[in-house]
Amino acid sequence: MRALVVLAAFSSLLVLAVTRPQVGLYAWGWLTLMQPHQEAWDLGSLRLNLVVAIATIIFWLLSREPKKLPAGPTSVLILAFMMWMVVAQIASLRPSYSWDYFDQLIRVVIFMILCLIILNTKARIHAMIWILSISIGYYAIKGGVFTLFTGGSHH
Repeated sequence: MRALVVLAAFSSLLVLAVTRPQVGLYAWGWLTLMQPHQEAWDLGSLRLNLVVAIATIIFWLLSREPKKLPAGPTSVLILAFMMWMVVAQIASLRPSYSWDYFDQLIRVVIFMILCLIILNTKARIHAMIWILSISIGYYAIKGGVFTLFTGGSHH
């Protein structure tokens, strides 16, 4: 039953992302932090986050949203950091070992850059903050209730 609820939410967010790329970005953040597909046992092996990430990028490229990275120190620092990580990966002593970390870093940086571009109004920023806060708060409440019920004896 949980799997059906998660798939229904995922599908509806994906449909909304067709016309509003920021909804795809919200879904991407939600799936990244909360990972509801991991809570539904049947969906643990599906890569829903990858699907929503690719769909968000495609829908954003096809939308009328501005495609310009805002100029400023944040953008410059993110791009400089990304370039430094590319150089560090190339010069790595064990590239095969560090590739997994580099892959994760690139995904996070792409998410950050898209957030800088798409979340360009106060309402969009607040919506993303709420989604991320609720996603983290879910595990805080879940862990707190578990600790109360077990008396803190289990980890």
